[in-house]
Amino acid sequence: MAIVFAWLKFKHPWLIISCLLVLGSFQFNQLGDLQQNQPLLIYPDEIAVEDNFMRGLAHQNGVKVRVYGQADQRTQRMLKKGAVCLPTWEGEISPIAPPRNRGQFDYQRYSLGQNIKTQVKLSNAQILAVNYPWPHRLKFNLQQYLQKLPNYLRFFASELLLAKADDELAVKDNYRQLGVVHLLSLSGLHVSLYCLLISAVGYRLHFTEEEVTGVCVCWLAAGIFLSGWQPGFVRAGISYGLKKISRFRRWTLPACDLLGLTLCLHLLLQPRLFLNVGAQLSYLLTWGLQLVEQLPKWQRGICLNLLIAPVLLANFYGLNFLTCLFNLMIVPYFNYWVMPLTFLGLLPFLMPWCEWLLAGSEALLAELAKTQLGWLAFGQINWWQTALLTGLTVYWLLWQLPVKHKYWRWPWLLYVLCFLNLHFPVNGQVTFIDVGQGDSILLTTPGRRKAYLIDTGGRLNFGKRKKRSAQVLQTTLPYLKAQGIAKLDGVFLSHQDADHIGDLRELLKAIPVDHMYFGAGLDKNPAFRRKLVGLHSSTQLHPLLAGDHLQLSKELQMQVLWPRKPGPGSNEDSLCLLAKFPHRTWLFTGDLDQAHERVLANSGVAADYLKLGHHGSKTASDPQFLKTVHPRRVFISAGVNNRYGHPHPETIKTLQQLGLSADNTAECGMISWTYSAFQQDKFSYQLKEPTS
Repeated sequence: MAIVFAWLKFKHPWLIISCLLVLGSFQFNQLGDLQQNQPLLIYPDEIAVEDNFMRGLAHQNGVKVRVYGQADQRTQRMLKKGAVCLPTWEGEISPIAPPRNRGQFDYQRYSLGQNIKTQVKLSNAQILAVNYPWPHRLKFNLQQYLQKLPNYLRFFASELLLAKADDELAVKDNYRQLGVVHLLSLSGLHVSLYCLLISAVGYRLHFTEEEVTGVCVCWLAAGIFLSGWQPGFVRAGISYGLKKISRFRRWTLPACDLLGLTLCLHLLLQPRLFLNVGAQLSYLLTWGLQLVEQLPKWQRGICLNLLIAPVLLANFYGLNFLTCLFNLMIVPYFNYWVMPLTFLGLLPFLMPWCEWLLAGSEALLAELAKTQLGWLAFGQINWWQTALLTGLTVYWLLWQLPVKHKYWRWPWLLYVLCFLNLHFPVNGQVTFIDVGQGDSILLTTPGRRKAYLIDTGGRLNFGKRKKRSAQVLQTTLPYLKAQGIAKLDGVFLSHQDADHIGDLRELLKAIPVDHMYFGAGLDKNPAFRRKLVGLHSSTQLHPLLAGDHLQLSKELQMQVLWPRKPGPGSNEDSLCLLAKFPHRTWLFTGDLDQAHERVLANSGVAADYLKLGHHGSKTASDPQFLKTVHPRRVFISAGVNNRYGHPHPETIKTLQQLGLSADNTAECGMISWTYSAFQQDKFSYQLKEPTS
């Protein structure tokens, strides 16, 4: 039926053929498997080397894989000169893993969108230099040149030419906060500007329309390759080509049909296109522009932002109500200031001036973003809410219902219900966030939600490797945003170790915290005091000792069991907390050692659930202590394949002898316990349920 309908509507066989090809594209684009006995080819523009460690893409008979591993000096020299082949290699082959926490960036989905499903941790390889195609050579040379530019020029030039830049300047965060991050992505706007510039130059040189079109097509093809098949750029490039073909062939192709044909051809090239959020937004906005082109400009802005709002909430957990206003201000600024300065800055004699001007203007934009004007931390809506809200918006746009029409009420009501569900939840929770080798535990209450964090996690840096970005920015904060949590009522700090509070400073920079609780004496520790310099003016500090009681809400009371005297914040001074929820109690002991656990056991402490001390180390989890606490289940927060061997075999043996089951974040990813007045407590696991 679909084929017959398409034939009657379009009357063009090549349209039908395109549709059939798209229908079969997935069959012919199945992802192949990596073969251990076949060579790998690595292009220098697809690999990054830093601190003797390489990470990037490799190719094997049309199959793309992600590779990473150590890179010696010889390998680095060869990669700087050109492509390399690994005729024989050894390494650990594994599928790309899903996110270990809810709200965390889904690297697996992102990779599948690029037709990649496998990764290899190289351990040994024979390396040979080989010739490689000129497009990769061109891209590599461009990358090398851009890396030499000053900060802002490097960022914008990399985004506008390669659709890829580092985030050290936090420029993307500023644009995202204002709701205009799409300006940084290569899109139809850039295709139009590039083609307009080429056409203006071409006509001045007396080129024919066909010649100008040929130059534009070559430029767009190069841009598509350099940008790594950026969806918005590919869509606009295909659309430009189809428009020119229909013009030269004198075919009448309505705008909506042109977009549909563009989508068919795009899916033929990239069957997993819509795993990319940028592709979803690009096609939604383009279609929306066609549907609202008759409306006044201010109404168009409102309708388009309403159309993409569900996708933004599903993927970025928030939106800006003033996006329309910021678009009116920042789009001209970007088109007539940032882009010209960026391309002029590629000229060496203009580079310092352009960098200075960009740095000044972006500093003003950063100050505007810091105000968070118009920003709403909504939270993450699920897939069916996304589909329903998008469908309702499309329905309005198709039928152009007046604002006073009764059906306009439904989407607003659904948005309100989603917001209330996220910000006034019926469930409370205890969630072990998988921060690797460290602790970070979120406690929330139902109804008028209170949110508390026990420890922030943090990485230990070994050797001379460059300090990596804070773990809290990749794990804890995305989860808080997905929950719609824009402020923490309190943070409890167990002790001074970096794997417990190493990311405290980054957390305080990123989110307001009302209260900070810690064992008495930790505030005298110089290392701890440095973390708070200039950051805790609005945060109340509370030193705690055993015997203190905190009524945090009607549903949550916290009893302090340790330390009994002030200390420097060592393992022996760990803040030990007994959290009392309705019908259940939880015990958190930080890194308290066995000797002090036995002291607690003498006081007769008991709990329904226990977070094992020191990540399951043999220095904690004293058998007598475990017998006294007598928990229903215990939990271990440890990193996958951590260098300490946590949890230790001695601890596992103790648990088995006592008949205790343990859930480990290394195996299960994020672990959540939820409770409410309407259901029994329930456990959920991000990756898999525990085997024990």
